[in-house]
Amino acid sequence: MSLRLHRRSAGCRPAVARRTRAQASALALALLLAVMLALAPAAASAQAAPVPAAPAPAVQTVRHQTPQNNFDASLLRMLALALDKAPGAYALEQWGGRMERGRSVQEVMLGRNLDVLWAVTTRERERQMRPVRIPLDKGLSGWRLALIMQQHSARFSAVRRLDDLADFTAGQGYGWAEGQIWRANGLPVVTGNSSESLHAMLAAGRFDYFPRALGEAVRESDQFAARGIVAAPGFVLHMQSAVYFFVNNNNHALAAAIEQGLRSAMQDGSFDKLFRELNDSAIERARLAQRHVIELANPELPPETPLADKSLWFVPERVRSEAANEVRPPRQRPAPVQ
Repeated sequence: MSLRLHRRSAGCRPAVARRTRAQASALALALLLAVMLALAPAAASAQAAPVPAAPAPAVQTVRHQTPQNNFDASLLRMLALALDKAPGAYALEQWGGRMERGRSVQEVMLGRNLDVLWAVTTRERERQMRPVRIPLDKGLSGWRLALIMQQHSARFSAVRRLDDLADFTAGQGYGWAEGQIWRANGLPVVTGNSSESLHAMLAAGRFDYFPRALGEAVRESDQFAARGIVAAPGFVLHMQSAVYFFVNNNNHALAAAIEQGLRSAMQDGSFDKLFRELNDSAIERARLAQRHVIELANPELPPETPLADKSLWFVPERVRSEAANEVRPPRQRPAPVQ
């Protein structure tokens, strides 16, 4: 009896256990479904929630000098292009009115009211400020035409060499680096306070010629034609020169940003596009192919100037061809067999 009971009891227990486990599983599944249904709206809302946007980068204000002429305006466009291509966000701000070069250099040196300026490089300026060594005008400012009075054209038509200029006096601005270069080449110089006063001094016979960059010479010969001011025929003056952006010696970040922006613009072609837009007309009107090139030494040119990188510099087509011919002279024909 007990054995049967034992067997009966033994036979019933698995069935009860199976029912118990099934009920437990069903209950667990129901609880799981309830939890999932409860969490579903929260999950859906979490997925639908927008991802917060990254904060906008802080805008850095870059204070620059007030453009005084078309050349300054063109360099301001170069600065805007460089900062547009540079990493970060920048806003240009014009500071001050007309000021002499020495004052603007002091403002950058002191980090006071100007963050950047553009100027012809010299050894002294590269000691005073940090240069960004990319020539903004490709050295075009080193190519100079001589503005003269029209009645003196015959005298200047014979000029072919540097020595020929020794009998003529040049007009240069007070404090201009070009005046030092002219004197270093043994050429007489008279100084004036500004371009405007120098034009008046030329017309008054205070000096014989006013060396001007190509764009300046073309524009000013048109502007002052009524006074009899013209570009001297037959020759063009050339010195190695570079116009750079300069910043405070301690402003490494701004110098790096400007350089990176300029190099990006060079790589994507926007630098050359702007250069051609600003200068092609003047280059064409200067007719450099019809002029003798008179070279001037520039002792003010710093040794760090990147002259070896030919892609940075403007060279007239005729000068480029002559240089190529000097490097690769025509091959001589072999002597005929006797």
